[in-house]
Amino acid sequence: MFRTHGSVNFSDYLTYVRIDRAKFLLKIYKLGVEEMAWQCGYRDAGYFCRVFKRSPGDYRRSVVVPIDARNLNSRSKSD
Repeated sequence: MFRTHGSVNFSDYLTYVRIDRAKFLLKIYKLGVEEMAWQCGYRDAGYFCRVFKRSPGDYRRSVVVPIDARNLNSRSKSD
């Protein structure tokens, strides 16, 4: 039924929504992987990581690079 009204199936759409939620949470909050997975609707943090890694690379770069830079800044302040 879902596919008849759109161009993607339900599971692909749900994954897109969950990863989009993860993107939002990564930009705003400092959450651990398990908490992030739970907040995005995944019960297993390992599976969440695998799904996130399969997401398009440009999407991951837009999220991961700023987070890594933020972590480097916090480490240099504590040294």
